[in-house]
Amino acid sequence: VDPFTLQQMNTELAEALQNQKARTNQLTNDAKIEIKQLSDTNRSMQEELKRARSELEKLRDENSKYKRIVLENADKEKELKSCQLKLADAYKNLENEQRLTYNWRTKGKKLEDENTLLRQEIESIRQTNINFCLSLIKARKDKNMKTISVLRELLNDEKYIVHSNLINMCLKELDEYAAILITSEEEIKHKLDSGIPLLEFDARRIEVP
Repeated sequence: VDPFTLQQMNTELAEALQNQKARTNQLTNDAKIEIKQLSDTNRSMQEELKRARSELEKLRDENSKYKRIVLENADKEKELKSCQLKLADAYKNLENEQRLTYNWRTKGKKLEDENTLLRQEIESIRQTNINFCLSLIKARKDKNMKTISVLRELLNDEKYIVHSNLINMCLKELDEYAAILITSEEEIKHKLDSGIPLLEFDARRIEVP
């Protein structure tokens, strides 16, 4: 082989060797990075596994504790069921009481409405009674005044001089009767203004003498 060809071959081999070193370095660096990533991943997984084992241990402890609580509270569960049955009965009784209360309230409202109507009727009867008594008194006052006027005219008439004593006695009685009518009228009006029921009124008090 001539020297030029040999040198050219050496140059090509040197370049190939250089390229191979570069690829080797690249692969080495990539491998280091991958190893580091795998190491980090492995460390992370180890820590995660450690935490998982710790959580699993806690869960086992809690599971054991729950089982122990369930076993210890078996009687309490029976008592709870008994309490629930009693509570259901209590709710049922409460519903019945509420239903009765509603019925009583409904009846009470009905009675209250009836009482209101009754009061209104009583007030109407009271007003009617008072108006009737006042009308009766007014009519008798008017009649009494006319009678007094007639008697006074007779008293001034010479034809009836002989009856003057009788006429004066009648006028005295009629004046007293007029006073009774006025007093009775004022009493009724006072009861009307005061809202006092006029339960009884003795009509004999205003009888014409």
